[in-house]
Amino acid sequence: MSASPSATFRHEGNRMYKSVCLEGLSPVIQLERLQKARNLYSRAYNSDGNLDEQCSAAKNVAQCEWRIGKIHILRKQKEETVVHHFKEALRHYQYAFLHGDKCKDSQWISDLKSKYSDCVDDLESFFSDFSLAIRIRYLSQIANLMSDSVPEVTANVYLRLTEHNFHEGINAWQKGDYLKCKNQMAECHFPMHEARRYGHGQCDILQEIDVLENDVHMHMCIAESSKSRQTGDELLERATRYYETVDINMVWEIIDWYKQAILLARELDIEQEAIAMQRIGRVYAKVLKFKPQAKEYYKRAIQLAVSMAPRIFTAYDWYIECSEMLKKYQEETIVHEQEQQDKEREKIKEEIKVELEEIKTNHEKKTNIDFLLYVYKTYPPKNTSLQMEKDAKDNMKKAFQKAILHYHPDKSEPEKNGMKWKVLTEEITKFLTKRYECFKFDTN
Repeated sequence: MSASPSATFRHEGNRMYKSVCLEGLSPVIQLERLQKARNLYSRAYNSDGNLDEQCSAAKNVAQCEWRIGKIHILRKQKEETVVHHFKEALRHYQYAFLHGDKCKDSQWISDLKSKYSDCVDDLESFFSDFSLAIRIRYLSQIANLMSDSVPEVTANVYLRLTEHNFHEGINAWQKGDYLKCKNQMAECHFPMHEARRYGHGQCDILQEIDVLENDVHMHMCIAESSKSRQTGDELLERATRYYETVDINMVWEIIDWYKQAILLARELDIEQEAIAMQRIGRVYAKVLKFKPQAKEYYKRAIQLAVSMAPRIFTAYDWYIECSEMLKKYQEETIVHEQEQQDKEREKIKEEIKVELEEIKTNHEKKTNIDFLLYVYKTYPPKNTSLQMEKDAKDNMKKAFQKAILHYHPDKSEPEKNGMKWKVLTEEITKFLTKRYECFKFDTN
């Protein structure tokens, strides 16, 4: 009984394919013979043979296309040419898989699966030197050729596609292209879903997908947060540079964008949250001129930075601005408080002008011991129960030292004893110190 046309073409193709394995053949001759073998196998595949013969021919075509692609890699041909042959190989492997289980034994299917997996690995290895964008483009094309026949291989392809999209998004975020980062994270969802679907029985695949899913969600929120902050920055730049008068509605819109950035980054990226806090502080400080709110947001940004220890941000612009503005506000507060105290002090001095004149007069006219007696009797110290010692005249230097301690303004406790007492102690201490200067170099 004569062989079928499909079997005849396959037999001729096998003879040509085996001749490729001869030692010493140049890649050009190998390529020429593989192409001839491929053409014969293709004729066998397209002939009116039975399903068994078609599956065998499809496997043979795939084998030839795979080897042709590998030779093109060695010859550094264009990537499109290489990918075309690998795609043809995978397409024919797919046909053999889809129909082979109806007419082939398990060993044949197992061998086919091994070759299919190795072909995909070789293609991924070829992609490794290309940019992520190119890898994503070609892996997407490859993924579209795959089916349920070899779920573990298909799951791995979709997993790699998810990883490439994720890392492309990370690269975009590091360059400040937050919109692209957000889009790349969104591109992860479909391949991630497909990887989970095809890899439902593979624990290692599912574990990697779980980790990726969390990372994608986190960086999606971070990208949206960064984009919101960027939008706020652009509006703030426009509001402060291009408008003569501040549009208060735009200012509140800017603050809303920064608040949205805070909410999106919360518990995911403390640094992004802190930067958004600093931006709101800037709006209150430099646009609305409202120091209490500005101070509060600057302070919260610093607190978040401190919580990220041992990381330090002293060289970062946003941290430097927070530190400098808080220092400025602190200095202004000190100056303001001092001014208020000076005003209150002057007012009190005017109220007790007679008493102050009397203290001054007694200082000018009385002896050391008499002045001490006058001070202790007229204005008994409030921070001690001790009075002037009886033998003070025997050690006047020591008596003045103790008197200065009793009446020192730092111990006047104005919150408890009132500002009037503080002013009195300042004046009394001033005169006590002048008299003490006379004893400064006395060693007795």
